[in-house]
Amino acid sequence: MNHSISQLNLFPTYATREDFQAATLEEAPPWNPYRFPKNWFDPNAKTNPSRVIVYEHAFAVDANTGQVLENPDGTPKFDKLALSRDEAATVNIPPTGPGQTDVPGADQTPVPVPMRALAPNEVIVPGFGNVPELWTTDELQEKDPYSAILKYLRAIANKLGV
Repeated sequence: MNHSISQLNLFPTYATREDFQAATLEEAPPWNPYRFPKNWFDPNAKTNPSRVIVYEHAFAVDANTGQVLENPDGTPKFDKLALSRDEAATVNIPPTGPGQTDVPGADQTPVPVPMRALAPNEVIVPGFGNVPELWTTDELQEKDPYSAILKYLRAIANKLGV
């Protein structure tokens, strides 16, 4: 299984303006330094009758540092995300490439990507470099060496009738 947390994203994300154009065959709107960076868009937002769209799940982030906030158990914290219909419908991707250093506004905390809720058997755990990963509870049990040993001991016990 792919353990990338991006599996929870409701919408694709685009690292650069060129990625956006390659995927959508449209040019990204001009960079607006007065808006937060946003590398995703909701394709249904333009036709949504509500002026404000509320997404039930997105990572809660610190507005100053951009760091994902954590629950007491160390897992990433989710929160609701409310955006205007116009904001939800478009990207705001800063220019990159030669001569594009210190782009005004590009260092602001990006708008988090709306996500689906975790399935009952899914958990988020810290991975390599403390990057969050998405795992199923069954996969975690298989990954745990003690679980594998217990599994084999149970199989032996069953064979012996113990």
